[in-house]
Amino acid sequence: DLEPHQAEARYNLGNLLDDLGDTERAIAEMRQVCALAPSFADAHYNLGLLLARVGGAAQARTHLARYLELDPSSTWASAARDFMDQIAA
Repeated sequence: DLEPHQAEARYNLGNLLDDLGDTERAIAEMRQVCALAPSFADAHYNLGLLLARVGGAAQARTHLARYLELDPSSTWASAARDFMDQIAA
């Protein structure tokens, strides 16, 4: 509430909401993070996973692809590629 434009705080809130099973609110928070900080790679990754979970495969691929643009050689990059292949099938 005090710093609504603080991307990392919103990211943490989105993860907490996901842990609590509130997927829709988690998606809303991750969308905010991606809008506030378009280069926040982990937010794109998590948003992609969340969107895939609710059936938004096309949007999920978009965010996972953005993650790979931002962080192509991280440990999670191969997981993102594998997940993109799974939701494309």
